[in-house]
Amino acid sequence: MCGIAGLNLEDRDLIREMTNLLAHRGPDQEGYHVQDGVSLGHKRLSILDLSEHGRQPLYNEDQTICAVYNGEIFNFQEIKEDLISLGHAFQSHTDTEVLVHGYEQWGREVLARLNGQFAFCIFDKPNRKFFLARDRFGIKPLYYAFQNGRFVFGSELKSILQSGIEKTIDPDSLNHYLFFGYMPSGRSVFQQIRQLPPASFLVFDLGEKKIEQIGTYWKFSYHSVQGRSEEEIIQELVEKLRQSVRRRLISDVPLGAFLSGGVDSSILVALMRDQVEQLKTFSIRFDYPDFNESQYAKIVSDHFRTDHYEIEFNARHIQDLISRFPYHYDEPFADPSMIPTWLVCSVARQHVTVCLSGTGGDELFAGYSRYREFQILKRLNRLPGILRKMFDSAVTLGNLFAHSDKLNKLRTFLQRPLPDPLLYQMLLSYMFRRPEETLGALYAYKPSEAG
Repeated sequence: MCGIAGLNLEDRDLIREMTNLLAHRGPDQEGYHVQDGVSLGHKRLSILDLSEHGRQPLYNEDQTICAVYNGEIFNFQEIKEDLISLGHAFQSHTDTEVLVHGYEQWGREVLARLNGQFAFCIFDKPNRKFFLARDRFGIKPLYYAFQNGRFVFGSELKSILQSGIEKTIDPDSLNHYLFFGYMPSGRSVFQQIRQLPPASFLVFDLGEKKIEQIGTYWKFSYHSVQGRSEEEIIQELVEKLRQSVRRRLISDVPLGAFLSGGVDSSILVALMRDQVEQLKTFSIRFDYPDFNESQYAKIVSDHFRTDHYEIEFNARHIQDLISRFPYHYDEPFADPSMIPTWLVCSVARQHVTVCLSGTGGDELFAGYSRYREFQILKRLNRLPGILRKMFDSAVTLGNLFAHSDKLNKLRTFLQRPLPDPLLYQMLLSYMFRRPEETLGALYAYKPSEAG
């Protein structure tokens, strides 16, 4: 990953301070553009073209288009061929330069051509615009703030706060966090700072000093598979997985994989094995037996003959690491897996620069138990009132002996019929352990207000 920062005025000292706070994101190179009424900064983790030609900010031939960029464009080689055929000349082998010339050729329509994970800002000098964009699923972060005529953006909150933006807690975001364990899309813990939503772009008019437009360039949709056999669908899925992994292995630095022994990471290792000569894999060994799955990772590693690193994780690591999280996460984040993930990343970085993981597989393929629970709750939700009361009484009686938090939470779904979206929100929420807990706070945040 890399780190980017910028603002709509020339201030060399400030942009260096903002960018230096992102040094952990990009330890290999740094660069600045401080002229033309703007300041841009970049910290680079080098993956493609490790030479000076890959240093950012990166420009087109006449330096009218300038980009700072964090991420990877997996199909950059195909786009580069198209741009060369249209007369563009390249000085590097980076995907960043494809972004620069792509914007020069197609403007904001370049977003429709990008297959990747990214957050970037393009300074369009002739039109006096900042053009910011974020990838389709929001893998790469991008925060921004606009206050008293000053527009500032960065990969992390701390970089924006360094610019002097006020630090006022957003009560709606905090409320959402306490219910669900994460900040709502498009918001941050601070009222003055927003996060550009996934699959979105922002245009800032430097001359008028205003946000000209915030828009969405892509929406997720399901396609019908009626009339196709299960075997055909499986074959297409396998081919798409192969293609997806292949694209992510384009690199000038060592590659590895996080291996838990589960379905998602094991599939990745299987698909990577034929394409990476010396594949290194990394897993966590927990000292608590109920969480330890390292034996399964070892089976997969032995089968595919990887160079396997098993990292021990215990309570001491929590004590050592947890004090560092507020600096790097900047705002509350309630996923406990971030602690072992931090540890395995720190060890992997000693051996490789890029690691693939199976993160997101459960969301795409309904791997979490809550998806099944939601279907059960929808059926319970449609029971006649008398049956819901009988079921509630049975659960209450059973819990006199079980003392189960899950049974307590189940009772909250039996009190009254609920619309499906609210039912799902309650299922995900950390709240609603008792029937008398209020529903009102769930309405404090409305997704349509984000951004």
